[in-house]
Amino acid sequence: LVGKSPFGAQSQEMTCRLILKVDLRFPQDIDPLAEELVRSLCKLKPEDRLTASQAKNHAFVQRYHGRPTDPLPAVAGGSASSEAVVSQQSPELVQMQARKDKLQGETLQILQAKSKKESELLEVTERLEVRHSELQTAKTEVLEAQRKLAELKELEAQQMQELQKLNAILAGAEAMPSGSAYPPL
Repeated sequence: LVGKSPFGAQSQEMTCRLILKVDLRFPQDIDPLAEELVRSLCKLKPEDRLTASQAKNHAFVQRYHGRPTDPLPAVAGGSASSEAVVSQQSPELVQMQARKDKLQGETLQILQAKSKKESELLEVTERLEVRHSELQTAKTEVLEAQRKLAELKELEAQQMQELQKLNAILAGAEAMPSGSAYPPL
């Protein structure tokens, strides 16, 4: 609609992050119906997205491209079944209709497979986010443990100095002549 992706970002990695979060970005002057259509098509869960038929009937499409047409013209003068219409068509049209039906079936299979893969990707992404959160928590705990260890080592060093001073004082007291109450200065 505007010549660029609604997920566009400075880097491919950031674009991928925006896609996974469905963080759409639109210019301010875009038609609100167009934005609504794109948002409806770009839902995270495939089952929440508009179908092709729903998209063709969206107000934006109707306004700028008119009503969708039926795949086969009606027979003049009445309502005939599609078989009757096909039987009155040229062999080329019948062949084209058969190809179209085959392509629609293949497209449906592809879309179903795509939807399944997107659901799997969404599950993997959610598990990855949980693991990332757990990793961040573990990193925070490690940093806190390292900080406490450094504090304990510093305390241990201070206590060792105090112990050495006390040992020196004790050694000096044992070396004093008996009867002296204080060590010599």
